[in-house]
Formats: sequence, C-alpha cells, structure tokens
Amino acid sequence: MSIEYARKLFPGRVSVDLIFGRPEQTCKRWSDELHNMLHVCDDHLSLYQLTVERGTKLYQQVATGEVSMPDDDVMAMLYETAVSLLYKAGFRRYEVSNFARGSEAECLHNKLYWKNSQYIGVGPGAHSRMVLKKHASLKSESLKLNSYTGDDSRTTNHLELKENGAYKDLLTMNFCRAAVVNAADPVSWLHEVELHGTGARNTKFQTRLDILCEYIASGLRTSGGITTDVWQIFCPWKTHVDIFQESTLWLQEKNLLEVSDKCMRATELGLNVLDYILPYLINIVEKQIKS
Repeated sequence: MSIEYARKLFPGRVSVDLIFGRPEQTCKRWSDELHNMLHVCDDHLSLYQLTVERGTKLYQQVATGEVSMPDDDVMAMLYETAVSLLYKAGFRRYEVSNFARGSEAECLHNKLYWKNSQYIGVGPGAHSRMVLKKHASLKSESLKLNSYTGDDSRTTNHLELKENGAYKDLLTMNFCRAAVVNAADPVSWLHEVELHGTGARNTKFQTRLDILCEYIASGLRTSGGITTDVWQIFCPWKTHVDIFQESTLWLQEKNLLEVSDKCMRATELGLNVLDYILPYLINIVEKQIKS
C-alpha cells in the first residue's frame, strides 16, 4: 500500500530497497519476492545483504543457535539469483547494490559517494566528507598539486617531487578534507546539536592515502570503476596503471578485473565477489605508497 501511494505522489521516481540473506531464506522464496516486487516498483531497486549487528536481538538469537542464517554459498546464490532475474527484467547493475532500468533512473546523490566527491550527512550516525569552511583557504593551496597540466614550473615541480620521493610524504600528510561522523544515537545527537550547533561527534582530517583507499572501495562498486580523472586529483604523481597493472594480472586473467589507461573496473563476474577483491587492492596501494 505504501509503495502504491508513493508512486502516485512521485510517478516513475520511486525506488525500493530489499534485504536478502534473512534467516532461513531460500532462493525460491527470494525469487518469488523479487517477481512480486517487479509488479509494484518503478525503475530502480537496491539490494542489501542483511548484516547481523552486535547488540541486537537477532545477534543474540544467532549466537545462541535460536536462529540460523544462510551460509556464504547460499548468500552468493541469493545475490546471483537477483542479478539474473533483474537483468531479464531490463534492469542494469550500475553499482553492486543498485539496479536501474535506464540511466535516467540511476540515483544521483549516491554517485557523489562513489566518485569521491564531497557530501554532508545529516542526522544520527550520519557520515560526511567535506572541506570545512574554516579550512577552505587551505584547499586552493592543496589543489595546486592536483594536475600535471599548467605552466612549465608546475610540471617541473611534479617531476621533481616524483624523482625525489617527496610525493609519498604528501600522500600521507593531512589533506584539507574532513571525515565527519555524527553521534550515533538520537539522544546524543540532539544533545550535540543543542550544545555545539552540529551533531558531529568525531572529525578527522584525511590524508590523500585515506581518500585513495576510500575511492578504491567505493569506485570499484560501480560499473564504471575508478577513472583516471578522479584518481589524478588525489595522486597526480602515480597513475592507477602504474600501481595496479602488474600486481593484478591474476585477477585480470580470471576475468575479475579490467585495467586500462582510462579506468580500472570490476567485471560483471568481479562485482559478484568484490568483497574478496577489495582488501587485496587496498593493500597494494598502501604498500606501494608507504614503501
């Protein structure tokens, strides 16, 4: 009923979130649920695997054996069942958890996260990535190092940095972008707002290495992957090809990853097992930059 009402208010713009991997869920039940949902949804669907959070009743039930969760193989089958069914219905997986029927139906605000852009999270437990106003003057100075193009002196500086290894220090120095985390529970969040005017509980200035690792984790979730343009904003001294080409040959040979001058992206098969690929890729960039 609520979905039907939403579609009347926002025709063609209603997205539905579904959770899979629920206790005792089978592929047959999941497939039937998806078929039923396709009759009432518009052109966007998001699928999320259930996470058993510590401190919840479900966590206690699973820990005591009262409730059993699907194992990893069943979880994979549930996800692959959904991908196959949605593809046949005309949906394209443009991000690991998000499916759209046509590019115009894709979620615009989520793309900010996946492209490593700034965003503000409002409310309890929300996260933000942004250049704070009082540090905005630092931004122009930091961005002077963000491009190979420009006058000859700037290009020379980049070459000198690359040759003497100073770029590694710059990658591990604090950048002007802040990672902000709001207080998690509503009572504490409201207290922080009344006391300080913001619900922020923790603010950490990120290094370029922090930002690169976040970009790998978020960008590879999308069908477009990590692009050269965005990568060079935060690491103009070393391309993603330099860092990943040789170390990921085995992933490329298994048809899990594609690396080119324009981007690095997970294949359709690679998106299915992305959680196993990402730690390896993040470890590569951390080793190369810190070594």
